[in-house]
Amino acid sequence: MIPYSATQGIRRLCFAAVFALLGLVTGCDRYLINICNFRDEWPGCREDGGDASAADLTRGADSPLGPLRKFEWRAKITNDTNQKFVGILQREYAIILLTTPTVSFGAVRFHLDRPRGQMQLEQVACQKCPLPINIKSHGDSVYLTNEAAPAFWLLRTVMGADDESYSIKANGDLTIIDTNLNLETDRRPFFHSTLDASLIPTKSTPGSSSDSLRLTVGASPFVNTYTGNGIITAAMIGDIDATDPVKNGVEVVRFAGAAVASVYHYDPVKLTPSVDNLLSAKLNDEIMKQMTNGSKSLGTAYVNDLNGDGFLDFVFSLGGDIFVSSYKGKINTPSLPIFESWPEKVLSVLSDEEIQSIMAIDITSDGYLELIVVTDKFVHFYLNTP
Repeated sequence: MIPYSATQGIRRLCFAAVFALLGLVTGCDRYLINICNFRDEWPGCREDGGDASAADLTRGADSPLGPLRKFEWRAKITNDTNQKFVGILQREYAIILLTTPTVSFGAVRFHLDRPRGQMQLEQVACQKCPLPINIKSHGDSVYLTNEAAPAFWLLRTVMGADDESYSIKANGDLTIIDTNLNLETDRRPFFHSTLDASLIPTKSTPGSSSDSLRLTVGASPFVNTYTGNGIITAAMIGDIDATDPVKNGVEVVRFAGAAVASVYHYDPVKLTPSVDNLLSAKLNDEIMKQMTNGSKSLGTAYVNDLNGDGFLDFVFSLGGDIFVSSYKGKINTPSLPIFESWPEKVLSVLSDEEIQSIMAIDITSDGYLELIVVTDKFVHFYLNTP
């Protein structure tokens, strides 16, 4: 660490004193934004961020993958029972559901393109959030999906009955969507941050898994229910092969532990799902390449172009590590998909945090996607840098 001058030390002590005084005056015992978001070089903040010292991609000349990128930790917000992460609103805000002292929505505005010593997240009012009048502090969770027309979903655990999902209107009214959900499983629902797409586990018989898919592409809504043998532990929605000349819809990938259980193409025009065993096998190969530290389950996955080379990237977590593999199209035959793994894991989180979801969104408007990693304790924001 580079030593700092006495003047810098005094400035930091004054900064800490201001925050302490605020706590005394207001009586607040917590803040929506962690102090490390303002001065992430503060002693202990880098360790608290956890993932700032994670392995970066190997630097040097560009490879067939395109320009190599690294992801630099910039800020975090708390994600727990009192302050639950909801989602990203139109690439500008992170939305939070506060459950104490009363249920309310909050928001933080992104400033990750500022120099590291300046504020990275700004607490603001959530002007576009619905009224929280029908949200319960216990048993309810809220998710945000669809960048073009943001939609707030409420998932409700119902004691002694099937769990339920609702859409939340701007005035706070709830419109029921599904009533046969299973929200008490370890498998988390998947809500896409930019597409109008969701995948929620439903009730199933022992030894099998089922879920409900809702997907809208253009003006075509698509609803599909799936049931299969075996236990599905995670799933994702994304157009992995979007660069192919033949368009086959959006892919839904389901995982069982660290293995790919199935890949289905969902074409909203034909309205029929089609299985892709070759793509399933190749994705499975990419995961197995990273299984070097014993048996781990895949926690979550996402698809988007991280380095701007025109190829879609399959982003996935194993334990606390996140890896990337780029889809390079089909070579020699129209049915053989080709992937190329990035040379190293792109980042890691602290061992006492469990990754729940990953998002790749351009929140700095520079054409490159930031990584947003949601764990059971925090939401971490990583700036995409050369």
